[in-house]
Amino acid sequence: MMDIHNIHNYRFLQPEHTPPIEIINRIKRMDGRPIVSSEVLARPVSGGLTRTLKLFAREHVNFYLWGMFVTDSRNWSVQWGRTTYDPYEPIFHDLLYSDGTPYDYREIENLRKFRFEGEGEQIYAPLSQSERWTAERAWKWVAGGPIKGVTDTLFKQEASEAGNSVRLKLNYADFVADEKAFMNNFEHQLEEAERGGMTVMPVLLSDQDIHDAEGIEIPQVRFLRRYPNDFAENGDGYLITPFNNGKKRASKQLDDNPYWGSDFAESLRISKSDAASFAWRTATKNILAYVNVVMRRFYADSRIEGWDIYYHPGENLSSESEASMWVSQLFDLVRFISPTQPTFMTPLVSVGDFTPDLRYRDELIHGRHGGWGRLRYSGCGSASLTYKIWTLSDLTAFSSTMKAAETGWLMSIGYHFGRPLLCSYWTAPDADEALATLELFSRSHVFWYSGKSLPEDAVGRFKFRHINTDRDSADLVP
Repeated sequence: MMDIHNIHNYRFLQPEHTPPIEIINRIKRMDGRPIVSSEVLARPVSGGLTRTLKLFAREHVNFYLWGMFVTDSRNWSVQWGRTTYDPYEPIFHDLLYSDGTPYDYREIENLRKFRFEGEGEQIYAPLSQSERWTAERAWKWVAGGPIKGVTDTLFKQEASEAGNSVRLKLNYADFVADEKAFMNNFEHQLEEAERGGMTVMPVLLSDQDIHDAEGIEIPQVRFLRRYPNDFAENGDGYLITPFNNGKKRASKQLDDNPYWGSDFAESLRISKSDAASFAWRTATKNILAYVNVVMRRFYADSRIEGWDIYYHPGENLSSESEASMWVSQLFDLVRFISPTQPTFMTPLVSVGDFTPDLRYRDELIHGRHGGWGRLRYSGCGSASLTYKIWTLSDLTAFSSTMKAAETGWLMSIGYHFGRPLLCSYWTAPDADEALATLELFSRSHVFWYSGKSLPEDAVGRFKFRHINTDRDSADLVP
């Protein structure tokens, strides 16, 4: 009966854009008429506008935006049932602030280049880039003042009287062993921190978690032992393929497993030489499932300060390419989840020891170069991996066990990215270096988590200083 098909659905935060993609596919099966979405963009439930544009460009869907300017005419800048009397972030519908400033300049650029994609074409950047928080949103998040954090070990030792946040490492192996107990324990930790007036900065992954995932017996081997009659052996291997003879128990188990998906049930014949690769692919899927389950449960929890998705990628992995793969896949996943807290990773990077006679401040005077040249990497770390992590993160994070001078050098490089600086784990060599580093953190507005006890009076007095640039006639001479 309709000349064109109209859809209206904002729910773009589920995997593969369901349910909107289901609606689009059903309409396409009906006939070849054009599809128009009468309303798009509801950021808390749809993600950023580019997420919608990517889907509509691929599926050839026309659209109308709902809302242009933040105004008081309809208060469309907040979600249904909420009031603009209270602060809000992100904006619900509108593209522009009242003065015409874009909420996210990338959305304007991507609107201008929107068109229907051809076969195999992708005109938009991956979600890991397009859904990254703007620097403005990141600075809004930390506007409450400095994070003066401690590790969970210090928190348990009640050495956190002057701190306001706690860094908590979560373990994938605990999640696999008992997901319910894992979630209950995490909730308990959040409650304990809240009673102490502290937020929590969870660390989801390290290389150890990747190794744990690769070392856990893969499900196919368990299925082989449990359903030996449902499989036929492969001559040169020990992993097998389900018969198509009506015995579907093992295949059904695979289909129903939330950490897999039906694609793994289709063909499981793998030789011994490919077994390691298969275990690695299995580990990848299981790690992503772990991150997905945890973050979706706590994606809007105000007790969480942010998510350190992966601490020191590549510290104990086999190659830089493997570490880079994890960085890409994890950021794509968390941008799809779209938590209301900032997400980031902490790269494995440090600064080589300074010689006693080095005038390190003079090395960074106007006109000189080589700041990155003093950075050092271990494991599979590298300049390119560090840069990739910092350009995908909402906050620019680093760690340090160095003296104040070298820590300050690393901060100066991180400062280039224009985002809040976070030292996600910090231990100074001695008390004097700790105080000197706190002074640097104060001057450069660095948020931090200490792995050692600090003098309570020093932590209590810690605050950010205004950043002022002196100007005199000598400075203005080119």
